[in-house]
Amino acid sequence: MTSPGGSNKPLSSTALRELVSDLAGKIDRLEQEVEQLRLDNSNLRLDNQALKDEIARLKHLPPRPPFKPSGMEKAGAVMSGWRPFGNVIVVDV
Repeated sequence: MTSPGGSNKPLSSTALRELVSDLAGKIDRLEQEVEQLRLDNSNLRLDNQALKDEIARLKHLPPRPPFKPSGMEKAGAVMSGWRPFGNVIVVDV
């Protein structure tokens, strides 16, 4: 294996172990950063929705209905091959 950065000089076993260790550390740090960013994103989405609700309240708009799963996800998966009755031409492009 050659060293990173475009050099054609092969790496020793010790250098390869060090490189793999460094890369594993970088991966761990990046995974932690991604998890923190996801948490921050989730919190910002909640704050954004709260602000939207407050704006709607101040404008005297009706409140947002509570979110309930529709249950259509399961039905859509089961009926993926369903076709309507009658003379229907389906063109797949």
